[in-house]
Amino acid sequence: MPRNPWSARGLPLVRQSADGARAGESSARPADAAAGLPALVRECLLRSPQPDTLHVARAGARAGRQLQRARTTHRLEPWEELIAVWQWARVLGVIAAAPSSLIFTSQGIRIAEPRLRLSISYDAFREHTFSYEFTPGGRTGPDVCELVIAGPTSWRSPNADQSAELIAADLTRIRELTSLAT
Repeated sequence: MPRNPWSARGLPLVRQSADGARAGESSARPADAAAGLPALVRECLLRSPQPDTLHVARAGARAGRQLQRARTTHRLEPWEELIAVWQWARVLGVIAAAPSSLIFTSQGIRIAEPRLRLSISYDAFREHTFSYEFTPGGRTGPDVCELVIAGPTSWRSPNADQSAELIAADLTRIRELTSLAT
């Protein structure tokens, strides 16, 4: 597979020519564009910087405890490939049997919290925006860092520390990749 020409950090994902057209884009959808999307997602998530709480599955490597637990927690279909898992910090040290996490799969992202299960397919990414919000606590309490998903399916992470900023940037890049693949 050819190397992904889009930078994961610092450079725009969509390169444009002088006439404003996207470089390498044609009106016909390549037959293998959707099939190659999981590899592009994995490559995007392997580029630094990434939070320490993001665990990417690597071909041929033994799956770590976080990846095994995420597969069970999110109840993946047998045909669905687990690409990566991001676990945000526990709120006030509360330990849950099933830890809260966001996973990247071959089909999209899934979010699991103690009382919530959410899934957004890569096909629906263009309808969503992904951002990071920081609210300083000051005298009113601790600082709050959130990953925010806005769109037909909206969601805010619990206080997730500043790693949420890197995950929001990854999701935005993946959104751009999915729009190029369609």
